[in-house]
Amino acid sequence: MTSNKKHLKSDSECPPLKENQLRLYSMRFCPFVQRTKLVLAAKNIPYEEILINLGDKPDWYLKKHPAADVPLLEWIDGSSKKTQSIPESLVISDYLDNLYNVHRLHPNDPFTKAKQQILLSKYGNVISSFYKIVRQSEGNIIEELNKSLAIYEEALHDTFFGGS
Repeated sequence: MTSNKKHLKSDSECPPLKENQLRLYSMRFCPFVQRTKLVLAAKNIPYEEILINLGDKPDWYLKKHPAADVPLLEWIDGSSKKTQSIPESLVISDYLDNLYNVHRLHPNDPFTKAKQQILLSKYGNVISSFYKIVRQSEGNIIEELNKSLAIYEEALHDTFFGGS
């Protein structure tokens, strides 16, 4: 992985993209970028990292990605020689998981994968309970948190999430 040291701003120029190299547009301390970087690291995928100043976005980045958020994965397609890109950390993670078969993030069995996706869809309940604890809202917060974690305890009873 290579990285420039500072965030590129509006007055910067886009560094040239090299063929056969993935580029990750990111920002320090962004949890969504961290998710993508964890997948890249777990699969030992080399990439170049370009830091974007989201408070003073480069014009060239707005042209690449009008939403102008991070992460954005970019590469030059080997057959067409066209620049390709994918935004959104979960979409990037799934793309990389399908492209690189090593250290799979999801099981190959469609039913097992579907069951795990159901668990992930309930993740918002857990986060909501944690926020209530932090804000110290009224009610029996710990009991609510334990209830939202119960489905995960059941799923993890005999196996590790995502594998044995």
